Amino acid sequence: MNIFRVGLLSLGIGFAAASNALTIYTNYATFASATGALTSIDFDSATGPVTVLSGVTFTGIGNANIRSTARSFALSGPNVLDVNEHTEAGGIGVVMTLPSAKGAFGFFYHDSQFTNSVTISQGNTPTTFALQNNSPGLWRFFGVTSTASDITSARLDVDLNDYVAVDNVVFGAVPEPGTGLALLGLFGMLKAYRRKK
Repeated sequence: MNIFRVGLLSLGIGFAAASNALTIYTNYATFASATGALTSIDFDSATGPVTVLSGVTFTGIGNANIRSTARSFALSGPNVLDVNEHTEAGGIGVVMTLPSAKGAFGFFYHDSQFTNSVTISQGNTPTTFALQNNSPGLWRFFGVTSTASDITSARLDVDLNDYVAVDNVVFGAVPEPGTGLALLGLFGMLKAYRRKK
């Protein structure tokens, strides 16, 4: 089943799939509708090396030069997070550590052409997913939600032969399913009370 999901993700089909209490999204609108208010990092307020923005810590993997740079292809403003200038065999990447455990995390990535992956950590439990590839010049979205609100970090691993830009990192809470049902039940009780009067 997991191989099937990764295969669909690699094909670029927008869907939500559950895995280890995680739901994966490749469509931002679907992701946003499943989450509450999100904090967004667009890298436009920073230039040069990036270490912490909006409480999220960015740590380079290998010889990765992690920096906010103006690019003509930026998704929502002049800057993106560049993950490049690598020399280490096996590739490079970035770890994005959240300020506290969250129920939702996502980001847009650009120009993924080779085998790249993202590992989501739920406390000490990592789960790795293949990112869509064969996408030169295109923006793609990867998002994940957890009803346990236990997402602590995401590790983006980039193939040695690839360059990937990141923009619009988002994170926040996921409304509990019971909240909507409780409000619906309250509305029903009020309506029934009015009928009795």
